[in-house]
Amino acid sequence: MAKLIVKTGQEVEARDHALFFDGIFRGNGVMHRGNELELTTQTANLVKIKDGIVVIQGWPYIIYPGEVIDVSIDNGTQNMKRNDIVVAEFTNVDGVQTMTIKAIKGTPNETIAADPVLTQQDTLDAGTTYQFPLYRIRLNGINIEGTDDLRTFVNNLNNAPQVTAVTDEYVEMEINFDE
Repeated sequence: MAKLIVKTGQEVEARDHALFFDGIFRGNGVMHRGNELELTTQTANLVKIKDGIVVIQGWPYIIYPGEVIDVSIDNGTQNMKRNDIVVAEFTNVDGVQTMTIKAIKGTPNETIAADPVLTQQDTLDAGTTYQFPLYRIRLNGINIEGTDDLRTFVNNLNNAPQVTAVTDEYVEMEINFDE
C-alpha cells in the first residue's frame, strides 16, 4: 500500500525511514564519520570495532564517538587455517529490528581457509537477516595471522555530484572524492 510519509498526523514507521534512506544511499556501507568502524586486534580471541555508522538496506546503526564494540573470536584449531568474518548483522523478525556486530565462524581446513557464507536477504521485503562484511580474520592455528578490510563505504552528500554548468549540449558535473 502506498503512503505519504510527510503529512500532518501521518504515522511514520521505522520501515518508512529505512526505505527512504535506502533510496538516498542506494547501497550498504560505512559512512565517513568518526573512526569508520575501524578494527583493532586485542588478543587471539578478541577484536574491537571503533565508533562510526553503518547503513544496511537503509537501516542505520551508530556506535557513538568514543565507544567500542567487543567482538569475540572462537579459539582456532592447532595446525588448521580458518577465516572468520566480522559483520554488522541486521535482523527484522516479527517487526522487531536489531543490529549487532559479531563474528561469523568459518570452517577449519588444513591447507586453504575459505570465508563462511553470509546471509544477505532483502529485509525491506520478506527477508529477515542481512550480514554486511566488515573484516576478515585469518586464523592460523590458535593465532590471528592477519586481518583484511572488507568495508565498503557510502558517499555522504559532500561526495554527491555537483552541477557546475548547463548548456544545450551538455551538463558539467564535479565530484568531490576528498572525504
